[in-house]
Amino acid sequence: MAAKRLSAVEADRLVSNQHEFNGVQALKDLLGTSERRFPTRYVYLHDDEDGPSIVEFVSTSLWYDARAAHPTRSEFRLYFPENEPMGLASESDFCFLALGHDGLLTIVIAPEDSQAAQRLDILFQTHLTSSKPQAFRVVTMGSARDRGIDMIDVTLIEALGGTPEPENPSALARLIEQFGGNYPLPSTMAFTGFTRELCIDADPVSEPDATLSLWFSTTNDLFLTYERHVLQPILDQEFANLSHIDVDRFFSVATRFKNSRFSRSGASFEHHLAALFTANQVSFHQPRHKYPDGAKPDFIVPSDDAYRAMNSSVALVAAKTSVKERWRQIATEARHVPTRYLATMDPAISVSAADDMAKNNLQLVLPKPLNVRLATLSYAELINRLKVL
Repeated sequence: MAAKRLSAVEADRLVSNQHEFNGVQALKDLLGTSERRFPTRYVYLHDDEDGPSIVEFVSTSLWYDARAAHPTRSEFRLYFPENEPMGLASESDFCFLALGHDGLLTIVIAPEDSQAAQRLDILFQTHLTSSKPQAFRVVTMGSARDRGIDMIDVTLIEALGGTPEPENPSALARLIEQFGGNYPLPSTMAFTGFTRELCIDADPVSEPDATLSLWFSTTNDLFLTYERHVLQPILDQEFANLSHIDVDRFFSVATRFKNSRFSRSGASFEHHLAALFTANQVSFHQPRHKYPDGAKPDFIVPSDDAYRAMNSSVALVAAKTSVKERWRQIATEARHVPTRYLATMDPAISVSAADDMAKNNLQLVLPKPLNVRLATLSYAELINRLKVL
């Protein structure tokens, strides 16, 4: 895979309409030194409510030597036709090129200020966030940081044409024994409870940050393993060996299962956070319905009665696997509560966003060591604060 930030000549149609990338050494290492036309997926990623949304166009690209007739010089370029994803690109956006084993080239564009761009930068350690537009450089798909990927990371890896491989495929037999191996998928409460039972070395009291990270990443890994087993027969029945596939039906099925991934991830995080609070003897309440003031916090500490009595010794904890702009909604809820926390596992929060949260009296919580970059609270520090309420 190769990565860079786009320059004006590559992205701005008012500057240039060449529709080409210069064939620098990184692209030669990826694409070779022979003229070739690649089947190509062009993908533009933009942030949606629950994760990245995709604009896609399938065509070809041409890898060619513009000086093929010259006896001693070569000048390779990668030409792409005009298409919607590339037309949406702007200067300084992040660009990733990935060549699959089947010869399919995928070109992914992520806006520089998007969650998708920040996530990809962290996932593959490309350091594009801190760099200027530049030439492509080689990045291996296997360089993804081993911090435990979540469902947003999975979507991004799939957008690049990759397939996230579960870290513990041998657990499938235990999952089938526990949950039956058939659709419907088990409830998030049952699945997260089973996950915690498997994490026998976790210590939520002595190591709350490491434990929460382990619970969360293990849940995602096991869910990918089990989801593939359960959904494959359903997809085969729906679409395999058909002479005609109904497009509306295809998107309906794909959207349903994609949305399920994101909603389950958020619910799983809340279950794990509740288990962490319980293990550390933090008193809390999880409201099922909105209060008369319109607020519905994920957690109220220490109790529902304290919240209704307008007690000053009350804290709200919002639990979000990814943050984006949703923190602004949290900041406007229950303004009479002075102490508010946003608990997350999102590694792609910018410094400016964290500063804005602080200005709005919202204290960000990230697990160690993710909290160091933004100087936020760790989960151990959050628990210590909540226990005294």
